[in-house]
Amino acid sequence: MRARRFGRGKVGGSRAAWVIAALLGAWLAAPPMPAQGAEPPALREAQGEEKARRAKLIGEAKKEGALVFRSHSVDPPHFQTFAKAFREHYGFKDHKLSHSLMRTPTLIARTQQELAAGVRGADIVHLGCPDTCSEWAAKGFLLPYESPEYKHYDPAVTTRGGAVAAYPGYWISGMVVYFGVAYNRELTGRDLKTWDDLMDPKFKGKIIISDIGRSTTTGYTYFGYEKVLPPGFWKKFAEQQRPAVILSNRDTMNRLLAKEYAIGVIVTSRHTYIENQRGNTQIKSFFPDNKAVAIGYHMMILKNAPNPSTAKLFVDFFHGKKGQEILIPLMAYGAARKDVQVPAAVEATSPKIGTLDLIPIDWANPQTEIDFKKTQEEFRKVFYAVSPIKPKDGGE
Repeated sequence: MRARRFGRGKVGGSRAAWVIAALLGAWLAAPPMPAQGAEPPALREAQGEEKARRAKLIGEAKKEGALVFRSHSVDPPHFQTFAKAFREHYGFKDHKLSHSLMRTPTLIARTQQELAAGVRGADIVHLGCPDTCSEWAAKGFLLPYESPEYKHYDPAVTTRGGAVAAYPGYWISGMVVYFGVAYNRELTGRDLKTWDDLMDPKFKGKIIISDIGRSTTTGYTYFGYEKVLPPGFWKKFAEQQRPAVILSNRDTMNRLLAKEYAIGVIVTSRHTYIENQRGNTQIKSFFPDNKAVAIGYHMMILKNAPNPSTAKLFVDFFHGKKGQEILIPLMAYGAARKDVQVPAAVEATSPKIGTLDLIPIDWANPQTEIDFKKTQEEFRKVFYAVSPIKPKDGGE
Protein backbone atom coordinates (compact mmCIF):
# COMPACT_ATOMS: atom_id res chain seq x y z
CA MET A 1 0.00 0.00 0.00
CA ARG A 2 1.31 3.41 -0.86
CA ALA A 3 1.84 5.92 1.96
CA ARG A 4 -0.55 8.81 1.87
CA ARG A 5 1.17 12.12 1.31
CA PHE A 6 -0.08 15.25 3.00
CA GLY A 7 -0.76 17.99 0.57
CA ARG A 8 -2.05 15.63 -2.15
CA GLY A 9 -5.76 14.97 -2.20
CA LYS A 10 -8.60 16.64 -0.35
CA VAL A 11 -8.25 14.91 3.04
CA GLY A 12 -4.45 15.17 3.28
CA GLY A 13 -4.44 18.79 2.20
CA SER A 14 -7.03 19.80 4.78
CA ARG A 15 -5.16 18.03 7.56
CA ALA A 16 -1.87 19.66 6.59
CA ALA A 17 -3.49 23.06 6.49
CA TRP A 18 -5.02 22.50 9.94
CA VAL A 19 -1.67 21.47 11.45
CA ILE A 20 0.10 24.44 9.93
CA ALA A 21 -2.64 26.82 11.08
CA ALA A 22 -2.53 25.40 14.62
CA LEU A 23 1.24 25.75 14.82
CA LEU A 24 1.11 29.26 13.43
CA GLY A 25 -1.63 30.25 15.91
CA ALA A 26 0.36 28.90 18.86
CA TRP A 27 3.45 30.74 17.69
CA LEU A 28 1.56 34.03 17.35
CA ALA A 29 -0.12 33.61 20.76
CA ALA A 30 3.10 32.84 22.60
CA PRO A 31 4.80 35.77 24.39
CA PRO A 32 7.81 37.07 22.49
CA MET A 33 11.09 35.59 23.65
CA PRO A 34 13.71 38.18 24.59
CA ALA A 35 16.38 38.41 21.99
CA GLN A 36 19.84 37.37 23.04
CA GLY A 37 21.67 40.47 24.19
CA ALA A 38 18.43 42.45 24.68
CA GLU A 39 18.82 45.84 26.35
CA PRO A 40 18.59 45.92 30.15
CA PRO A 41 15.94 48.15 31.78
CA ALA A 42 18.50 50.90 32.39
CA LEU A 43 18.93 51.34 28.63
CA ARG A 44 15.33 50.73 27.59
CA GLU A 45 14.12 53.60 29.75
CA ALA A 46 16.80 56.09 28.62
CA GLN A 47 17.13 58.16 25.45
CA GLY A 48 19.67 60.24 23.60
CA GLU A 49 22.81 61.36 25.40
CA GLU A 50 21.76 59.75 28.67
CA LYS A 51 21.31 56.38 26.99
CA ALA A 52 24.74 56.70 25.40
CA ARG A 53 26.28 57.64 28.75
CA ARG A 54 24.73 54.62 30.46
CA ALA A 55 25.71 52.27 27.66
CA LYS A 56 29.34 53.38 27.93
CA LEU A 57 29.39 52.91 31.71
CA ILE A 58 27.68 49.51 31.47
CA GLY A 59 30.25 48.32 28.94
CA GLU A 60 33.11 49.45 31.18
CA ALA A 61 31.44 48.02 34.28
CA LYS A 62 31.08 44.58 32.70
CA LYS A 63 34.83 44.51 32.26
CA GLU A 64 35.26 45.39 35.95
CA GLY A 65 32.79 42.78 37.15
CA ALA A 66 32.81 43.84 40.81
CA LEU A 67 32.05 46.47 43.43
CA VAL A 68 33.13 46.86 47.06
CA PHE A 69 30.68 48.85 49.20
CA ARG A 70 31.49 49.99 52.74
CA SER A 71 28.81 51.46 55.03
CA HIS A 72 27.99 52.29 58.64
CA SER A 73 24.24 51.96 58.19
CA VAL A 74 23.10 49.61 55.40
CA ASP A 75 22.42 46.18 56.92
CA PRO A 76 23.56 43.10 54.92
CA PRO A 77 20.02 41.80 54.12
CA HIS A 78 19.01 45.22 52.80
CA PHE A 79 22.16 45.41 50.70
CA GLN A 80 21.48 41.99 49.17
CA THR A 81 17.93 43.02 48.24
CA PHE A 82 19.23 46.20 46.67
CA ALA A 83 22.16 44.45 44.94
CA LYS A 84 19.79 41.97 43.23
CA ALA A 85 17.71 44.84 41.83
CA PHE A 86 20.88 46.67 40.75
CA ARG A 87 22.15 43.66 38.78
CA GLU A 88 18.79 43.23 37.06
CA HIS A 89 18.51 46.91 36.20
CA TYR A 90 21.84 47.00 34.38
CA GLY A 91 21.97 43.42 33.10
CA PHE A 92 24.90 42.38 35.30
CA LYS A 93 24.59 38.61 35.62
CA ASP A 94 28.03 37.85 37.04
CA HIS A 95 28.87 41.03 38.94
CA LYS A 96 30.33 40.38 42.40
CA LEU A 97 29.00 42.96 44.85
CA SER A 98 30.73 42.96 48.24
CA HIS A 99 29.46 44.72 51.35
CA SER A 100 31.03 45.58 54.70
CA LEU A 101 29.06 47.00 57.63
CA MET A 102 31.25 48.80 60.17
CA ARG A 103 30.81 51.08 63.14
CA THR A 104 31.54 54.68 62.22
CA PRO A 105 34.95 55.05 63.97
CA THR A 106 36.16 51.76 62.47
CA LEU A 107 35.01 52.71 58.99
CA ILE A 108 36.68 56.11 59.15
CA ALA A 109 39.91 54.79 60.65
CA ARG A 110 40.28 51.97 58.12
CA THR A 111 39.47 54.17 55.15
CA GLN A 112 41.88 56.90 56.27
CA GLN A 113 44.66 54.36 56.78
CA GLU A 114 44.11 53.05 53.27
CA LEU A 115 43.97 56.54 51.79
CA ALA A 116 47.26 57.44 53.48
CA ALA A 117 48.87 54.25 52.17
CA GLY A 118 47.55 54.74 48.63
CA VAL A 119 45.38 51.61 48.96
CA ARG A 120 41.77 51.41 47.86
CA GLY A 121 40.02 48.66 49.79
CA ALA A 122 36.59 49.89 48.69
CA ASP A 123 34.99 51.58 45.71
CA ILE A 124 32.22 53.34 47.63
CA VAL A 125 32.09 54.59 51.21
CA HIS A 126 28.67 55.39 52.69
CA LEU A 127 28.98 57.57 55.78
CA GLY A 128 27.08 60.14 57.84
CA CYS A 129 29.91 62.42 58.98
CA PRO A 130 29.88 65.67 56.98
CA ASP A 131 33.14 66.94 58.48
CA THR A 132 35.12 63.83 57.50
CA CYS A 133 33.44 63.55 54.10
CA SER A 134 34.10 67.22 53.32
CA GLU A 135 37.73 66.81 54.35
CA TRP A 136 38.17 63.85 52.01
CA ALA A 137 36.67 65.82 49.13
CA ALA A 138 38.85 68.87 49.82
CA LYS A 139 42.01 66.73 49.97
CA GLY A 140 41.29 65.06 46.64
CA PHE A 141 40.59 61.60 48.06
CA LEU A 142 37.25 61.33 46.26
CA LEU A 143 36.37 60.82 42.61
CA PRO A 144 34.38 63.81 41.31
CA TYR A 145 30.96 62.61 40.21
CA GLU A 146 27.66 64.42 39.79
CA SER A 147 24.91 61.86 39.23
CA PRO A 148 22.11 62.93 36.85
CA GLU A 149 19.71 61.71 39.53
CA TYR A 150 20.66 64.51 41.90
CA LYS A 151 18.45 66.98 40.01
CA HIS A 152 15.38 65.19 41.39
CA TYR A 153 16.34 65.94 45.01
CA ASP A 154 15.30 68.74 47.32
CA PRO A 155 17.88 71.55 47.26
CA ALA A 156 18.18 71.21 51.03
CA VAL A 157 20.28 68.05 50.51
CA THR A 158 22.20 69.04 47.37
CA THR A 159 23.37 72.59 48.14
CA ARG A 160 26.48 73.41 50.11
CA GLY A 161 25.34 75.48 53.07
CA GLY A 162 21.81 74.01 52.95
CA ALA A 163 19.86 72.52 55.83
CA VAL A 164 21.49 69.13 55.21
CA ALA A 165 25.16 68.63 54.43
CA ALA A 166 26.29 68.38 50.80
CA TYR A 167 29.51 68.77 48.84
CA PRO A 168 28.43 69.43 45.22
CA GLY A 169 30.46 67.55 42.66
CA TYR A 170 31.27 64.74 45.12
CA TRP A 171 28.29 63.81 47.31
CA ILE A 172 24.83 64.80 48.52
CA SER A 173 22.70 63.57 51.41
CA GLY A 174 20.69 60.92 49.59
CA MET A 175 19.57 59.41 52.89
CA VAL A 176 18.26 61.64 55.66
CA VAL A 177 18.00 60.34 59.22
CA TYR A 178 16.28 62.01 62.16
CA PHE A 179 16.92 61.44 65.86
CA GLY A 180 14.04 62.34 68.14
CA VAL A 181 12.51 61.02 71.35
CA ALA A 182 11.22 57.43 71.59
CA TYR A 183 9.07 56.14 74.43
CA ASN A 184 7.03 53.20 75.63
CA ARG A 185 3.43 54.42 75.82
CA GLU A 186 2.56 51.70 78.34
CA LEU A 187 5.05 53.20 80.79
CA THR A 188 4.53 56.92 80.18
CA GLY A 189 0.75 56.56 80.41
CA ARG A 190 0.29 59.41 77.95
CA ASP A 191 1.63 60.78 74.70
CA LEU A 192 4.67 63.03 74.92
CA LYS A 193 5.08 66.09 72.73
CA THR A 194 7.47 68.64 74.28
CA TRP A 195 10.79 68.95 76.10
CA ASP A 196 8.87 69.98 79.21
CA ASP A 197 7.12 66.58 79.15
CA LEU A 198 10.52 64.97 79.72
CA MET A 199 11.00 66.97 82.93
CA ASP A 200 8.08 65.25 84.68
CA PRO A 201 9.47 64.06 88.06
CA LYS A 202 7.89 60.62 87.62
CA PHE A 203 10.38 59.94 84.80
CA LYS A 204 13.43 60.42 87.03
CA GLY A 205 15.70 57.41 86.54
CA LYS A 206 13.49 56.15 83.69
CA ILE A 207 15.18 57.93 80.80
CA ILE A 208 18.05 56.99 78.48
CA ILE A 209 20.04 59.53 76.49
CA SER A 210 22.29 58.53 73.60
CA ASP A 211 26.00 58.79 74.26
CA ILE A 212 26.71 62.07 72.52
CA GLY A 213 30.28 61.98 73.79
CA ARG A 214 31.14 59.06 71.51
CA SER A 215 28.73 59.35 68.59
CA THR A 216 28.86 61.81 65.72
CA THR A 217 25.40 61.17 64.28
CA THR A 218 23.47 61.48 67.55
CA GLY A 219 25.95 64.13 68.66
CA TYR A 220 25.04 66.52 65.89
CA THR A 221 21.37 66.21 66.84
CA TYR A 222 22.16 67.12 70.47
CA PHE A 223 24.36 69.95 69.16
CA GLY A 224 21.49 71.27 67.03
CA TYR A 225 18.86 71.02 69.76
CA GLU A 226 21.16 72.94 72.07
CA LYS A 227 20.78 75.91 69.72
CA VAL A 228 17.00 76.09 70.17
CA LEU A 229 16.61 75.03 73.80
CA PRO A 230 16.76 77.50 76.72
CA PRO A 231 20.29 78.04 78.06
CA GLY A 232 21.19 75.46 80.67
CA PHE A 233 18.42 73.04 79.72
CA TRP A 234 20.66 69.99 79.28
CA LYS A 235 22.43 70.56 82.59
CA LYS A 236 19.11 70.90 84.42
CA PHE A 237 17.76 67.82 82.65
CA ALA A 238 20.82 65.75 83.64
CA GLU A 239 20.78 66.80 87.29
CA GLN A 240 17.02 66.41 87.75
CA GLN A 241 16.23 63.28 85.70
CA ARG A 242 19.61 61.49 85.99
CA PRO A 243 19.34 59.65 82.65
CA ALA A 244 21.38 56.58 81.75
CA VAL A 245 23.93 57.16 78.98
CA ILE A 246 23.87 54.38 76.37
CA LEU A 247 25.69 54.38 73.04
CA SER A 248 23.65 51.96 70.92
CA ASN A 249 20.19 53.02 69.77
CA ARG A 250 19.32 49.34 69.35
CA ASP A 251 20.25 48.74 72.99
CA THR A 252 18.07 51.67 74.03
CA MET A 253 15.11 50.32 72.08
CA ASN A 254 15.53 46.86 73.61
CA ARG A 255 15.43 48.38 77.09
CA LEU A 256 12.26 50.31 76.23
CA LEU A 257 10.66 47.08 75.03
CA ALA A 258 11.75 45.28 78.20
CA LYS A 259 10.24 48.13 80.26
CA GLU A 260 13.53 48.83 82.01
CA TYR A 261 13.21 52.44 80.88
CA ALA A 262 10.31 54.54 79.62
CA ILE A 263 11.99 57.09 77.35
CA GLY A 264 14.96 57.28 74.97
CA VAL A 265 16.27 60.73 74.05
CA ILE A 266 17.94 61.25 70.66
CA VAL A 267 17.06 57.90 69.15
CA THR A 268 16.74 57.40 65.40
CA SER A 269 13.08 57.40 64.40
CA ARG A 270 13.57 54.43 62.05
CA HIS A 271 13.73 52.15 65.09
CA THR A 272 10.18 53.15 65.99
CA TYR A 273 9.08 52.19 62.47
CA ILE A 274 10.82 48.82 62.75
CA GLU A 275 9.17 48.02 66.09
CA ASN A 276 5.75 49.16 64.89
CA GLN A 277 6.10 46.85 61.88
CA ARG A 278 6.83 44.02 64.31
CA GLY A 279 3.61 44.74 66.15
CA ASN A 280 5.16 46.69 69.04
CA THR A 281 2.83 49.63 68.63
CA GLN A 282 3.38 50.74 72.23
CA ILE A 283 6.66 52.26 71.01
CA LYS A 284 6.09 55.85 69.94
CA SER A 285 8.35 58.70 68.90
CA PHE A 286 8.13 62.43 68.40
CA PHE A 287 10.17 65.50 67.52
CA PRO A 288 9.80 68.18 70.21
CA ASP A 289 8.10 71.29 68.84
CA ASN A 290 8.25 69.64 65.39
CA LYS A 291 11.94 70.54 65.17
CA ALA A 292 14.74 68.22 64.12
CA VAL A 293 18.27 68.06 62.81
CA ALA A 294 18.48 66.23 59.50
CA ILE A 295 21.57 64.02 59.46
CA GLY A 296 22.58 63.20 55.91
CA TYR A 297 24.28 59.95 54.92
CA HIS A 298 26.63 60.46 52.01
CA MET A 299 27.70 58.05 49.26
CA MET A 300 31.20 58.73 47.94
CA ILE A 301 33.35 57.10 45.26
CA LEU A 302 37.01 56.94 46.24
CA LYS A 303 39.51 58.37 43.81
CA ASN A 304 41.41 55.58 42.01
CA ALA A 305 38.72 53.08 43.05
CA PRO A 306 39.22 49.67 41.37
CA ASN A 307 35.73 49.69 39.81
CA PRO A 308 34.79 53.32 39.05
CA SER A 309 32.20 52.67 36.32
CA THR A 310 30.28 50.15 38.41
CA ALA A 311 30.50 52.61 41.30
CA LYS A 312 28.98 55.43 39.22
CA LEU A 313 26.09 53.23 38.14
CA PHE A 314 25.57 52.13 41.75
CA VAL A 315 25.39 55.77 42.87
CA ASP A 316 22.89 56.44 40.06
CA PHE A 317 20.68 53.50 41.00
CA PHE A 318 20.83 54.26 44.72
CA HIS A 319 19.68 57.84 44.11
CA GLY A 320 17.28 56.87 41.32
CA LYS A 321 13.52 56.59 41.75
CA LYS A 322 13.54 52.80 41.57
CA GLY A 323 16.39 52.49 44.07
CA GLN A 324 14.73 54.83 46.54
CA GLU A 325 11.43 52.99 46.27
CA ILE A 326 13.27 49.80 47.26
CA LEU A 327 15.29 51.27 50.13
CA ILE A 328 12.86 53.64 51.85
CA PRO A 329 10.44 50.90 53.04
CA LEU A 330 13.43 48.78 54.12
CA MET A 331 15.38 51.44 55.99
CA ALA A 332 12.67 53.97 56.88
CA TYR A 333 14.71 57.13 56.40
CA GLY A 334 13.42 60.55 55.42
CA ALA A 335 12.98 60.82 51.67
CA ALA A 336 14.62 63.74 49.91
CA ARG A 337 13.86 62.72 46.33
CA LYS A 338 10.84 64.75 45.24
CA ASP A 339 9.11 62.23 42.96
CA VAL A 340 9.10 59.25 45.36
CA GLN A 341 5.89 58.10 47.05
CA VAL A 342 6.66 57.39 50.71
CA PRO A 343 4.65 54.67 52.51
CA ALA A 344 2.41 56.14 55.21
CA ALA A 345 4.01 54.02 57.94
CA VAL A 346 7.44 55.41 57.08
CA GLU A 347 6.17 58.98 56.77
CA ALA A 348 4.70 58.72 60.28
CA THR A 349 8.12 58.17 61.85
CA SER A 350 10.58 59.61 59.28
CA PRO A 351 8.88 62.51 57.52
CA LYS A 352 9.85 63.58 54.03
CA ILE A 353 12.17 66.59 53.74
CA GLY A 354 10.15 69.78 54.08
CA THR A 355 7.74 68.39 56.69
CA LEU A 356 9.73 69.11 59.85
CA ASP A 357 11.17 72.45 60.91
CA LEU A 358 14.86 71.71 60.37
CA ILE A 359 17.35 73.24 62.77
CA PRO A 360 20.05 74.90 60.67
CA ILE A 361 23.67 73.88 61.17
CA ASP A 362 26.39 75.54 59.13
CA TRP A 363 27.99 72.31 57.93
CA ALA A 364 30.37 74.15 55.60
CA ASN A 365 31.88 76.31 58.36
CA PRO A 366 35.06 74.85 59.96
CA GLN A 367 34.08 76.53 63.26
CA THR A 368 31.08 74.17 63.47
CA GLU A 369 33.36 71.18 64.02
CA ILE A 370 35.29 73.04 66.72
CA ASP A 371 32.08 73.99 68.54
CA PHE A 372 30.77 70.46 68.18
CA LYS A 373 33.85 68.97 69.87
CA LYS A 374 33.38 71.38 72.79
CA THR A 375 29.74 70.31 73.08
CA GLN A 376 30.78 66.65 73.23
CA GLU A 377 33.25 67.42 76.01
CA GLU A 378 30.61 69.32 78.00
CA PHE A 379 28.21 66.40 77.57
CA ARG A 380 30.75 63.95 78.97
CA LYS A 381 31.30 66.14 82.04
CA VAL A 382 27.60 66.64 82.76
CA PHE A 383 25.98 63.32 81.81
CA TYR A 384 28.70 60.78 82.57
CA ALA A 385 28.70 61.97 86.17
CA VAL A 386 25.00 61.14 86.72
CA SER A 387 24.55 58.07 84.53
CA PRO A 388 23.93 54.82 86.45
CA ILE A 389 25.41 52.98 83.46
CA LYS A 390 29.06 53.90 83.02
CA PRO A 391 30.02 54.45 79.36
CA LYS A 392 32.57 52.05 77.92
CA ASP A 393 35.31 52.73 75.44
CA GLY A 394 34.22 52.70 71.82
CA GLY A 395 32.09 54.69 69.48
CA GLU A 396 29.23 54.60 67.05
